[in-house]
Amino acid sequence: MKNSIIISCMVGLLCLAQQSVGAEENGAEHDALRALRDRAEQAINAGDMVALRGCLAKEFTFVTSEQTVLTDMPGVEAYWDG
Repeated sequence: MKNSIIISCMVGLLCLAQQSVGAEENGAEHDALRALRDRAEQAINAGDMVALRGCLAKEFTFVTSEQTVLTDMPGVEAYWDG
């Protein structure tokens, strides 16, 4: 289960960080997205849900590889621990 959440998070974050619309014009935004991706990856690899919380918006929807929909940190933590 942990592998599927890691894979799902990384795919979503990589998609955000890899989009190249006006790459030269949006360099700072792309750098910020890459930094966010790196922080999220480190948090997931360490199992650090507190650090992961800092990478997510206040309101979010996360869909796992099993199509489980998570919309809050208690749900993410329960999924991670499950």
